[in-house]
Amino acid sequence: MIKIIPVTQKENECVLSCISMVSGIDYEELRADFTEYTNRGVSTNEMLSILDKIDCQYIRYIDTKLFYNRLYIITVPSLNVIAGNHCIVIDTRKWTIDDMNIIVHDPQKGNIGEKYYDIYSDIKSWAEVVEIVL
Repeated sequence: MIKIIPVTQKENECVLSCISMVSGIDYEELRADFTEYTNRGVSTNEMLSILDKIDCQYIRYIDTKLFYNRLYIITVPSLNVIAGNHCIVIDTRKWTIDDMNIIVHDPQKGNIGEKYYDIYSDIKSWAEVVEIVL
């Protein structure tokens, strides 16, 4: 099982940060390899292109249900930019019938003065769901 190592994003690099967390590839290495995606927002299609290039298997869902024992990158409303989007990692691999232990990894955590998602109950909605196939 991949151990998620939290990554704090640089400005507008939540997607690269999330990819680093789910792939185990160093964040700075991803930034160097994908300079065209640094310091700006990245669309879902661009994220999928990056995942393809690093040979990371994924499933893009139309339905927005989450299932146990999975790892996801999801697009949520930004807590810092009005009408903006933000990507976070959701880890349900420790979720059981008896314990809804869902771990949220928000790459905004650690940036001074920025709001971030910390617990699953804070998430009210999401727009895109990409499961990382392990």
